Amino acid sequence: MNGSWDFFWQSIRFDAGHPPLDYLTARLWQTLSPSETARKIPVVFWGVGAVASFGLLVARRTSSRAGLIAAALLACAPFHVRYSQELRPYSLSLFLLSLSLLALEEFLRHPGTLGLALFFSSFLATIYTAYILQIVLLLAAGGVLIEDAFRADLDRRRIARRCLAWSPLFLALLAVAYLPWWPVQLEAARRPSVQSHIGAFGLPRIGRILSFFFFAPDGGHPLGWEGAFCLVLAVAGAFLAGKRAGDASWS
Repeated sequence: MNGSWDFFWQSIRFDAGHPPLDYLTARLWQTLSPSETARKIPVVFWGVGAVASFGLLVARRTSSRAGLIAAALLACAPFHVRYSQELRPYSLSLFLLSLSLLALEEFLRHPGTLGLALFFSSFLATIYTAYILQIVLLLAAGGVLIEDAFRADLDRRRIARRCLAWSPLFLALLAVAYLPWWPVQLEAARRPSVQSHIGAFGLPRIGRILSFFFFAPDGGHPLGWEGAFCLVLAVAGAFLAGKRAGDASWS
């Protein structure tokens, strides 16, 4: 984080391990000359913010009890506790992901220009923080909109379907805003993985990325029983969500 700004930008573009927002945040915080302990204040804040925003999101989508349980589970999750103490982009990534989905939820409740701008800004910040969250946020936000498009609440259904109809324009604006970093990301995708047996971007690498969602050991090979358990939960959740949407469409 030391050196000139030119050296800073050249370094993160050459490394291309992550988009630049987390590095930029750490660099700006470093200009205040914090102590060794104070250097970790931002990541602790991101970790706490992730717990709060995720719990509030679940509460808004389901119930207050479910939101409290979700927040408690995330707060006690070993990986979250660990990465909320390290100078790495993961706690900020999760915070921005939860904040983006919460902003989308608020927009669906109370549509308006300010809510849309907040959702766009948080979405853009998320994809400028971690590559993998570009996929996660697209899937999660799309799932929220599709679910609400079949709700019994006619107003909510209308707003969600309008969002889906305008989503190509929304994604196009995001793509334009992401253009400065797009060449760097393409170059990063062409590089072999840090694991020698995985080459450039392809099916093996996609499988490794997906395995992270299932808490698979050793970089995701093999998935193990943790992956099987999470896969069962994912399938069951998709089935219940589909059943709920089907019931709502007939109400």
